[in-house]
Amino acid sequence: MDADDSVLSRHPLRGVVGDADDHLQMRGSHGGRSCGRDAKGKGKCKHGGEDARHAVAPNSTLGENSPPVRAIIGDVFEIRAIDDGELERWVATMRAVDEDTGTVEDYVDWRRQAQETVWLLASDGGRDLAGGIGIGGWHEPPGVARGDVRVVSGARSKGLGAALTARLGRWASELGYGELIGEVRERDAESLAWTQRRGYVEVGRNSRLMLDLKSVDAPAVDPPAGIAVTTWAERPDVIEDVYAVAREAYPDVPGEEDEVMPGFEQWLSMDMQGAGDRQEATFVALAGDEVAGYAKLSLSNARPGVAMHDMTGVRRAWRGRGIAGALKRAEIAWAKHNGFTRLETMNEERNEPIRRLNERHGYRPEPGKVVVRGAIAR
Repeated sequence: MDADDSVLSRHPLRGVVGDADDHLQMRGSHGGRSCGRDAKGKGKCKHGGEDARHAVAPNSTLGENSPPVRAIIGDVFEIRAIDDGELERWVATMRAVDEDTGTVEDYVDWRRQAQETVWLLASDGGRDLAGGIGIGGWHEPPGVARGDVRVVSGARSKGLGAALTARLGRWASELGYGELIGEVRERDAESLAWTQRRGYVEVGRNSRLMLDLKSVDAPAVDPPAGIAVTTWAERPDVIEDVYAVAREAYPDVPGEEDEVMPGFEQWLSMDMQGAGDRQEATFVALAGDEVAGYAKLSLSNARPGVAMHDMTGVRRAWRGRGIAGALKRAEIAWAKHNGFTRLETMNEERNEPIRRLNERHGYRPEPGKVVVRGAIAR
């Protein structure tokens, strides 16, 4: 079997990055739409990578009317749920910790996709010290919610991260969730130990790979015999067949075996029509009129020179023929021709074939993230 196609890849759209109680991302933050699956972003970094995204229902943002949580640890700070009117302020707080944080547009769109969303802001008088986000019903198994907590420099080691995480836990528990999932930077031993002390266990490890487009020429797509690579923009009629590929591909991604596949309309809204999605940046491999595979990029105004691999999938019957490699080259060529300077992806460590494929195309490893999951403290 050609390793190009033996596994598909989804971007694990971002989530618990931590500096102990300072920067705890519970998996899925859009700066990354980690918008990404090879990732919404989604990420959906929404901006993300090729290995990860989930069912969407009409969103209800919860927690906005709940009373603020106040804690005294040296100073007095207030944690409160915010609405759209303070979202720009909240994004600025999150970006002060992680410069790859998405835009207001990214987070509003992420809320649209999820079943439940809460944004939390921690302040001390006129200073914003930390932020958090809780997401329910978005690319996780039933009973599992995502979260992201970040504390700005100068406000750390005062219990803010722990207080925000506890607040997210109460929010999720009231909605019927029993666990939180997130990511910790793999080089951040202190934060990983912090999560372990609180009962979180490692359930996955995502490697980041990047391609410097300034140092490469646009490759020829060179698809295998009998395969033509086009875009969704050029063939909008094939989208239901693309969904059929996704139905086979999603469960085959390492670490995504228990994901519940949404129906077509939900999948289309959530995974294909987000703020970072473009029909012209979604590539389809055709064998005659049959869709054999597809791959897509995710984009964000937060990082205008960067495109994220969000999904690569090949139907089981067509794997082992070099289709994933052709789709990858189509993405590289498109990004190069459209002025992007960098491509990124996140790959689950167990997804060895897609990692080898990326490395053969010049992608180089960067520090990744550890996925952790644990029961919500009662």
